[in-house]
Amino acid sequence: MSELRISEGTSFFSVVIPVYNSLYYLKKSIPSVLDSEADSPELVVVDNGSTDGTDRWVRETYPSIIYHRFGNNRGFSRAVNEGIKLASGKYILVMNADVLLEKNFFSFFRQKIAEAPQVGMWQPLVLYPEGNLIYSRGLYISHARRFYNLGEGEICGEESEREIFGPAGCCALYKRELLEEVKIGEEYFDEDFFFLLEDFDLAWRARKKGWKAVYYPGVRAYHWGRVTFSSFFRQYLSFRNRYLLLVKNEKLARFLKDLPAWLPYELFRGAFFLFYNPYSVKACREVIQLLPRMRKKREWIEKYQ
Repeated sequence: MSELRISEGTSFFSVVIPVYNSLYYLKKSIPSVLDSEADSPELVVVDNGSTDGTDRWVRETYPSIIYHRFGNNRGFSRAVNEGIKLASGKYILVMNADVLLEKNFFSFFRQKIAEAPQVGMWQPLVLYPEGNLIYSRGLYISHARRFYNLGEGEICGEESEREIFGPAGCCALYKRELLEEVKIGEEYFDEDFFFLLEDFDLAWRARKKGWKAVYYPGVRAYHWGRVTFSSFFRQYLSFRNRYLLLVKNEKLARFLKDLPAWLPYELFRGAFFLFYNPYSVKACREVIQLLPRMRKKREWIEKYQ
């Protein structure tokens, strides 16, 4: 574990970028952050033990940014949590290494923050790099308890500001006050999730506290998406974390109301996963093992809401 930190004072914006063997994209994303405007935000890079030269490149190219390196891959949630602890900003942008920001990104959100101080989570319009295909307008949960990026795969057209469930973790802006209010112990993002659906979990906890999330299409980010881990591994984490998320946050009465929508989808999805995914046994075993931890976290959430 190593850390390079040359930063003083409190920033308005801090950007936290977790990275794992994504140097190709990091070489594009860091300049998009630092070149965004005259008063560039504080930048925190947390390296999950990359072996592609990230460590040397960051230290030689950007010696003034905050850089923290783990010896092995601790997961997205752990890396982001470490980055938030190291950051000094009043507003924290969590951003994947394969994301590019428009130059007016931070000046745009300065204005929006001033206009709506009651909002605690913000979502830009996130597009695929081609420029007109939507990656995310924010997070959405269906009656069948499917977890979506709003608008993914749609052609970008007329866009309007709206309240959403929460921002997508690939490019999500949070008020630090919110993060401190909803964290459980020292965790802002749930480290048991490792990766995937941790953004839904944080947004769910924040909404229970009365915080709002808003989608603002007036500024854009560009995201390659799905550049780490195999499809089988992502499917395993998605399957596992979905149950952890529901055990931790779902209200029984609401779940029973939507049972007719949930059950057919669940039977089909579960059968497909158990038959085709090589991680299926591992996923089921870990759900059972982690259930007591999720119940304890649920008790904590309900106690302090």
